[in-house]
Amino acid sequence: ALLELQMMDEKDPGLLRKITEIKSRILSIAQIHEAIYQNDKIELVNIDRYVKKLIGSSSIYKSKYTLNLKPVELNLNQAVPFSLILNELLLAVEQKNKGEEVTISLDMEGDEVNLTLSSKQSLELGNVEKGESYGLMIVSVLLDQLGASMDNEENGEKKCTIKFKKQNINGAGSNLV
Repeated sequence: ALLELQMMDEKDPGLLRKITEIKSRILSIAQIHEAIYQNDKIELVNIDRYVKKLIGSSSIYKSKYTLNLKPVELNLNQAVPFSLILNELLLAVEQKNKGEEVTISLDMEGDEVNLTLSSKQSLELGNVEKGESYGLMIVSVLLDQLGASMDNEENGEKKCTIKFKKQNINGAGSNLV
């Protein structure tokens, strides 16, 4: 609410964009923590439900999103970086592909989690390896943390796919369960 008030008084479009990015990061972190505490097993997060809620509850995401989500539960220590990666990719979609229709697919093949963003029009996310923006630098660091790969392809449809192995990673919160 405080960020919303700040945005109402701000006239500088660059600063408004930065406040919007900060707001979306806070929302992403808050919603992943809410998902953690609403699950019967505190160490697991239902990621498909999280994605639906994130897309549906934020006024930040204005593009048309089609969701093709299979049930996926992630360990707390993978769910948090996953949620931040997704948020940064959605911010990139909103900044560079306004109004485009984007499909978000989530599934598992064996123990590999697959997240795909695709569009028939365009899907310009920027160069993660070069860290073209602060958000893409965050994505790069978090992809390394997950041991994930990110592939972009154009085959009539533009796709960005992130793949990583589902693991039970111990971390600071692991001693609580």
